[in-house]
Amino acid sequence: DGSDTPSELLRLALEKKLAGIALTDHDTLSGLPEFLACAKGENIIAVPGLEISSSLYNKEIHILGLLVDPASEKLEKFLLKTRENRNTRNHQILEKLNAMGYQITLDELENFAQGESIGRPHLARLLVKKGYFETIQDAFDHCLKRGARAYTPRILASPAESIQVIHDAGGFAFWAHPIYR
Repeated sequence: DGSDTPSELLRLALEKKLAGIALTDHDTLSGLPEFLACAKGENIIAVPGLEISSSLYNKEIHILGLLVDPASEKLEKFLLKTRENRNTRNHQILEKLNAMGYQITLDELENFAQGESIGRPHLARLLVKKGYFETIQDAFDHCLKRGARAYTPRILASPAESIQVIHDAGGFAFWAHPIYR
């Protein structure tokens, strides 16, 4: 989820002599061109994918899409709406954090995260970097987890919608980490 570039992930997989690796960033396909280009000519199977945040009975679950077409216009349009909802949420979280005394600007967050799909993990890492908390878990516990003062829910597609758009993009859909939820 953005801690390493797609090229770095592929290089790590090659160093570990993996037979294959999938890139499955949250709610974006933006890393896939770099990932697939880096894999060309290498002895590894590079699987284009993504992870879509969805909502079922007011619980967030993630739908994994593997072997999706990175050029799918329908999937990109769906993801654009998902990211717009995420950005609206980020604005609301930043307002709450600032009201609580944690000074972070949107520009600062965007420069720090350097990606298309910015979420609470990026906010937590930035809060730690700025010295407000010692660990990412502390930032979540005090500000960002469900029930915390800066937590803000976001609008998410249903799993059925996420699965359908993955299938329409030629991919296979799976429930990511089902034991977690």
